[in-house]
Amino acid sequence: MNPPAFTGVEPSQPSVQRLVPTLKAGSLAVLASRTTIGKTAWAVDLARHALTQRLPVLYCSGREQSHDLGIRFLAGAVGIDNTDLITGQLSPEASQRLDRARGKFDGLHLDVLDHPHDMFGELQEHLASGPRGLVVIDDIDALIDPTELHKGGAEPIAQQLTCLARDWQVSVLALTQLDRVPDAEYGRPPQWTDLGVRRPLADHAETVILLHRADFYDPKDCPGQLQVHVVKSATGETGEVALAAHLPTSVFTDLAELPAAPEDE
Repeated sequence: MNPPAFTGVEPSQPSVQRLVPTLKAGSLAVLASRTTIGKTAWAVDLARHALTQRLPVLYCSGREQSHDLGIRFLAGAVGIDNTDLITGQLSPEASQRLDRARGKFDGLHLDVLDHPHDMFGELQEHLASGPRGLVVIDDIDALIDPTELHKGGAEPIAQQLTCLARDWQVSVLALTQLDRVPDAEYGRPPQWTDLGVRRPLADHAETVILLHRADFYDPKDCPGQLQVHVVKSATGETGEVALAAHLPTSVFTDLAELPAAPEDE
């Protein structure tokens, strides 16, 4: 029996799902924030959730090596911080959990394109040769010439990403930076206008999400929280959701939830 056709991937948090029920197949979504806020961690959390739903994930990275991304995926699956996985200083029980998680990931469809030289050509090649689901582009600013971006290059990139999503019926999540703000506005939540020259990406997207962490600017302001600003969605719903953020494992949960403990088998 053939597997059901891919229709989209839902966010892992119920509170976000109320605004964005799914990132639909055939559509482009944009995830944007300023540097070091947590875009990659949020994208990894979404991709890991897709994998648990047996959905294929193609992760195109211009920021991190495939080994580092693998650590991010494993960290959340076993509840062990990235730094502990990197150093290998694990308890016997944690090592057993890690081995079980590796075994589970071996059976899932996760492909990583690490710093591709021809992003669209390599994406097309991968999509033509395997099952299709979620495609993460992390991030536009690292994968194209910044000079071209500021010369209007976001428009053709947006068109190509939209065509990629439509032609292959995949959900494309494109990560991008936001413009710096004047010193007087330092630390404020992001706004649509902060997309600047990247605005065409948002114009072509079905869903646009802006991320903010107040505690990045002031550790006493909403510590441990990520603000998810949905400024555009297929349903027309917009709004803000606060999530509990655990960046060392790339895990985000509704504030009323606690991450489930890894299963002992």
